[in-house]
Amino acid sequence: MTVMYGEQSEQIGDLLEALSLFQAEVQNVERKREGEFGLYADLGGIWDSIRESLGKHGLCVTQSVLPYGSDGALACVTTTGHKSGQWMRQAIPLTPGLSLQALAGEVTYARRIAMSAALGLAADWDDDGTQSKANHEAYISETDKKYTAAAAQKLMEADDDEAVLSIYEKVDAYVAEGKMSDGSRKKLEQDFPRPKTKKKKEGANALG
Repeated sequence: MTVMYGEQSEQIGDLLEALSLFQAEVQNVERKREGEFGLYADLGGIWDSIRESLGKHGLCVTQSVLPYGSDGALACVTTTGHKSGQWMRQAIPLTPGLSLQALAGEVTYARRIAMSAALGLAADWDDDGTQSKANHEAYISETDKKYTAAAAQKLMEADDDEAVLSIYEKVDAYVAEGKMSDGSRKKLEQDFPRPKTKKKKEGANALG
């Protein structure tokens, strides 16, 4: 749920003017709920804090769960609208394959984050990105292990230089995409030396 996609109406001047008046007037949301990473304002608290000011300035916020992409995925879609008909929209893709109960929890979280971002509200404790960085590093570490282990297995099974080089082409792509660290690639090259030239044989294997 780390990527947001956005779009907007052709003209948004009236919407931005109304948002500026709204932001100058509304008080920051009081953070009363205790979460794993600090205090935060829940979805109901956010609505209680902004509903009157939104209506005063001709603004509204709608949120829906809609199909996203061509593979049956879902996204939480938040639209900030103005009485002029102008609008801005953002979509947060949701984790695929969740149970209905888990999906409901993720949707609530996505709605709260998206609404806060769209309206310029600070509804969560600010740790200056510390926890986000830690979460990202943990994700990269687990992803790194997964792809490195898969590459090592394929390299052990490879029976000629062409197969090994094909696997290292995948490894290089994983490093470029951030799925594998350069240190892991170097360790693979120590354990399974990268050939300098291709020597084609029958039955070459490669990473799928």
